[in-house]
Amino acid sequence: MATLEKIRNQAGLLIAVVGIALFAFIIGDFLNSGSTYFGPSRERVGEVAGKDLNINNFQRDIATITDVMKMQYNQNPPEGEIRDIVWNSFVEQSLLNSETEKIGMSVTTAELKDATFGANMHPLVSQIPYFRNEQGAFDRNTMVSFFTYINKEDWTNEEKNAGLDAQAQQLHNYWLFWENRLKQQILAEKYQTLITRAMSASNAIAAITAGLNNVETDAACVRKMFYTIPDSTVSVTEAELQTKYNELKERMFKTDGFRSVQAITFNIVPSQEDFINAENLAKDTKAQLEQLPDEEIGLFVSQVTDPSVPFAPYFRTEKDIDQSFKNFAFTSPKGAIAEIMLQGEFYKTAKVMSDVELRPDSVKISHILIQRATEAEAQRVADSLVAVLNGGADFAALAAQYSADQGSIAAGGELGWFREGNVGVENFDNAVFTAKAGSVVAVTIPQQGVHVFKILERTVPVKKVKLAETAIRVEPSTATYNKIYNQANQFILANRTLESFEAAAKEQGLMIRPLDRLAKNQTSVYAFDQSRPIIRWAWENKVGTVSEVFEVPNMFVVAVVSQAVEAGFIPFKIVEEQVKAELLKDKKTELLISEIKGAGGLESLSPLDTLRNIRFSQSSFGNIGREPAVAAVAYATGANGISAPFRGNAGVYVLKALDKRDVPAETNSAEVQLMNDNIFSAVSRGLFESLKKNVKIEDNRFVFF
Repeated sequence: MATLEKIRNQAGLLIAVVGIALFAFIIGDFLNSGSTYFGPSRERVGEVAGKDLNINNFQRDIATITDVMKMQYNQNPPEGEIRDIVWNSFVEQSLLNSETEKIGMSVTTAELKDATFGANMHPLVSQIPYFRNEQGAFDRNTMVSFFTYINKEDWTNEEKNAGLDAQAQQLHNYWLFWENRLKQQILAEKYQTLITRAMSASNAIAAITAGLNNVETDAACVRKMFYTIPDSTVSVTEAELQTKYNELKERMFKTDGFRSVQAITFNIVPSQEDFINAENLAKDTKAQLEQLPDEEIGLFVSQVTDPSVPFAPYFRTEKDIDQSFKNFAFTSPKGAIAEIMLQGEFYKTAKVMSDVELRPDSVKISHILIQRATEAEAQRVADSLVAVLNGGADFAALAAQYSADQGSIAAGGELGWFREGNVGVENFDNAVFTAKAGSVVAVTIPQQGVHVFKILERTVPVKKVKLAETAIRVEPSTATYNKIYNQANQFILANRTLESFEAAAKEQGLMIRPLDRLAKNQTSVYAFDQSRPIIRWAWENKVGTVSEVFEVPNMFVVAVVSQAVEAGFIPFKIVEEQVKAELLKDKKTELLISEIKGAGGLESLSPLDTLRNIRFSQSSFGNIGREPAVAAVAYATGANGISAPFRGNAGVYVLKALDKRDVPAETNSAEVQLMNDNIFSAVSRGLFESLKKNVKIEDNRFVFF
């Protein structure tokens, strides 16, 4: 029963943690479904490798994952992120299934069983929180108990009435999410292993690599940095810029298309009148705290205070209360009420609900849970146990005989350490945190039964007090909201072109936020939450179009489309400055090389650094920074030789090899293993990106969202 109770009580945790795994099961379900699962092409969100994703299924999967993520984080997850999870999962699963089906690769039932229960258990299984013990470690016995529970068939009427059979079926379904996720993970790993085995490093290549790294060089280094030549002193022509653009565009300027937007924000903030209204409400709250009896304070505070400052009906230490009230709470008599203070966006006050007491911060306890047909019967049994325990009876033995919590019996009924307020039951705190170590008390906890607690240990008593705190948030009123909206609306009515938009913003001192290179299916921008409508609007309109008023959390936004680039190459005019920077580096390289060659020897140049212990695989060098070319040139330069000037990331360099020596290197077998590990990592990172290049991927999310 204790195992069943634990599973029932913690079902929310399981559901929450499987959030990330859910999509694999959902997506896998419809990928394997028949053609009736897909609607007409006009309802198609996308296509990958010949497999369609229907809008109805897409929406269903979004809703399912959203619900689970709410359980996990106790808040609404961003819709855009959920859509990306569903879409990216569909893409990866479609690509993987398409490739593995061609070669007849699959995951057998035996493999899946071994990965779950066998000696070669997959790491994913050990990460499932429901298979962990109270110490947070994976526990095979806990896992076995879970499967025993979800596969149980002989339910008693009492268990059925408690809904345990339905709960077991629900948890069984959630295990299927994990199982399918596990299956897909194994399949991906098998396919990755197949690819990496085909790309295995050879002994010959390993020998070359090991040879490159068994030489160490000390070198004098002259560096001439690009920044030492002002850009204004280097001339470039339009023709040179165009030539450089053509040279770079294939490598640097490919694009799937984007839109850029200029945006102005109007923050929705409280007015002076809103502050006055909030202060008056705080005064009313203080008056009520003065008049209401103590037993009604909790309900009242819960109704008026901001949710970020909940009512705490238990004793707390100095560090656990609002620090603004620390001195007041511990120096004022019971019933005292603090003066109203404005702190940030809150008007705050507090009432002292108790005298200051010395109480332990934490207690370590054991318990015996008594459950009977009636509370009175359970209380009689508990009182009898308290009496015999105070007479010296063995607690662990009585726990094994009487406790309904079978999960704690193995530990003699021990539950561990608790802080005051953790349980959330006032009579528990009043009994346990006032009892001495070694004493036994009986406490009734509604809907659980009567607990017989033994206090095993207590921390050193500290000063504690009960304090009812209230915080009235100052929020924009409807009138304030409408006033700010009208300001934003008046701005766009008066400025309907890109030119007037920018000029008016400058004249009125409004900051323009550039939202650059917005992708078609991008869900948000760094500047604003819930900004998908702005991105979609930008893609639906041409350059120069001014938006209507958008509302995002805590602000209104008005925008104008400033750039529109279709798939292909980014036009020269947009990247001209970037092209110019690269061309300037080319020209400065020529100038710096000429300067170095015209000098009277290496020693006459500065700055002159000494670099020690340079190896071929090295890429970064102290004051110089990341310059992989330095390592390559150092290796190629003979002992006491001087290199030709060469270009790096930040300037031009010359090396003189001061000393070269052989150093121990990895064996060929170790080098092969290292290279194979690197290959596996590279395949794992880039497999799906590579597969995408060879199949048709049609992404129509923009049409629907």
